[in-house]
Amino acid sequence: MSGNNTSILIVLGAPNSPEGLLSDIAISRLETCFSVYQREASYILLTGGYGPHFNTTDKPHAWYARQYLTGKGIPPHKILDSVVSSNTLEDATFSRPLVNILRPARVTIITSEFHLQRAGLIFCDVYQNMVPLRFIAAPSYTLRLEELQALIKHETTAIQNLLTNGIKV
Repeated sequence: MSGNNTSILIVLGAPNSPEGLLSDIAISRLETCFSVYQREASYILLTGGYGPHFNTTDKPHAWYARQYLTGKGIPPHKILDSVVSSNTLEDATFSRPLVNILRPARVTIITSEFHLQRAGLIFCDVYQNMVPLRFIAAPSYTLRLEELQALIKHETTAIQNLLTNGIKV
């Protein structure tokens, strides 16, 4: 992959139910990935393992995301090994070695619009200009106003913590 125009789409994990049903947030991110993939035919790297706040099943979140995308017709060979992570910092930290080996022309991080700023701070810090990064926001229009407000409040606090304390890898 090195030295060519190939790119990687990294889709950040999101919640799924205890039965493995993807949340609206996860589906929005995956649909955004699918839309970009149709235009660019990039490789895809899915993140998300386990955590009490997003996945308590016996399979990593990325497994459910892979099933969703292959069900939409994306060939399995276009989906790289998953990153079994439990938060955004792990998404960036655990994906970096694979990206470093593959040396794509560009990496696109897909996450929700409310999460984009924090993801950008983290990935830019962890990747340290290793490869050009692009960020694409998946829409959050299916969320109830109260849910979206709570998520924005969480992100605001998390961003302030990053700005105050730095990113701890």
